[in-house]
Amino acid sequence: MIRRASFEGLLSGLSSVGTLWIFVLMVIINADVVGRSALTRPIPGVAEFVTLSIVGILFLQIGHCLRSGRMTRADGFLNSVKRRWRSAGFGMEAAFALAGAAIFAVLFYGSYPYLLRSWTSGEYAGVEGYVTFPIWPVRLIILIGSALGCLQYLLFAWRDLLIALGRRAPETEPEQGSDAIA
Repeated sequence: MIRRASFEGLLSGLSSVGTLWIFVLMVIINADVVGRSALTRPIPGVAEFVTLSIVGILFLQIGHCLRSGRMTRADGFLNSVKRRWRSAGFGMEAAFALAGAAIFAVLFYGSYPYLLRSWTSGEYAGVEGYVTFPIWPVRLIILIGSALGCLQYLLFAWRDLLIALGRRAPETEPEQGSDAIA
């Protein structure tokens, strides 16, 4: 059984790593700009590092973004359905959460071979002999983020299904929020 605090801590911890990564990225980019402008000596590999970082940061923070209800969504219609027909609205919410879980599951399934290939072949980004970065760590982060996103959506689906069936009271706000684990 997944403990609420443990899962929440994992998602928060990964999101914090992503935030720290953003800070490091800002320092590197600013140092590169100063190096290019004032010293005419850019930092090698900044463009490659930024490219890999954006993907890594996204997948480190996606689970926490979902869990905390900060994922962009247009739910005006859904909320009005929930107010009028509670069971139908939460049933729709569960169906949408299952669709989100399916998308992350497909992303995980599709990304796994790329992780194996980059691990076994030593695939890298950059220019050989100048600066290179291995790609497998970012692909591993994609898998971890996809798995956690899928799990979070499954937990939303379970919670919303229980509410639709009348076996659990809805939260005070109809949005997906901090009490996401059933």
